Amino acid sequence: MNYFRLAIMILAITSFADVCLANEAGSQTQKTEWPSAAASTDWNLQLSIGHLPSAGLESSSADAGITDYRIRILHDIKMNTDLTISLGGGYALKHIDAPSHAALPDDLHGLFLELGARYRINDQAFASLKLNPGLYSDFKESGTDDLRMPLLALGGYNFENGFTVVGGFIYRIGYHSSSFFPALGFTYQPNADWRFDLIAPRPSVTYRATRQVQLFAAGDFASEEYELHDRSTGAKAIKYGDYKVMAGLTYLPAPAVRISTSLGYAFERKFSFYDSARPDLRIDDVPFFKVSLDWGW
Repeated sequence: MNYFRLAIMILAITSFADVCLANEAGSQTQKTEWPSAAASTDWNLQLSIGHLPSAGLESSSADAGITDYRIRILHDIKMNTDLTISLGGGYALKHIDAPSHAALPDDLHGLFLELGARYRINDQAFASLKLNPGLYSDFKESGTDDLRMPLLALGGYNFENGFTVVGGFIYRIGYHSSSFFPALGFTYQPNADWRFDLIAPRPSVTYRATRQVQLFAAGDFASEEYELHDRSTGAKAIKYGDYKVMAGLTYLPAPAVRISTSLGYAFERKFSFYDSARPDLRIDDVPFFKVSLDWGW
């Protein structure tokens, strides 16, 4: 079991914006036709909601449930055939439903910008850079301590057999937890129906059942950190992290619209506290669901 957890930890590139690694690599490796709401559009809007039902808190009689709401909009500007600039931003709300004696914040907010550049070096190689400066806190007050900025530098090479190697690093500015993470992974698309992505923090296998329906199995090993201004929690900052496994379905009712739903299981869940003597607070494993909408134009 220790070796299994170690493998999971190596895959876990931990931050909300780290999901960009999987998205960025995926957008660069579509050698075979693969329908995607964002692939052929300049604007993209993403909406999602995820819910983890109430579960017991370690060493406490309290339960806590978590609901995530997210909105993100992105505009791609094609400077020429090789260079694309991305500008956008979004908002995320994490609502924690727990009794007052659990000393957890009710709402945690993320308000962020997204700035990126993708450069096609040649038909096989690409490089990209992405910044996600944002304010992440309980918003009881605001200050410079709320600022966090993940930086993602990524490059890759596409082989003719559908195999793509990607590598780079993530550097996180303003975080209490670890700042630097190497990023390495690959995607493999042997034909028009199957795709394998071994890229942290969201490895996945996708099967195109029909032109409009895709089935997938995936993992998600991300975490999120927020500054706290309400000192009743006894900490200056909080991080929530878990590991998820899931299966789901993606439906494309139109070329630029994608609806996804997934069910899964979250485990190794915990709240971590910074600049505080308060120990980590573990929370029981629980099933979860997520629904999302992608709309491009």
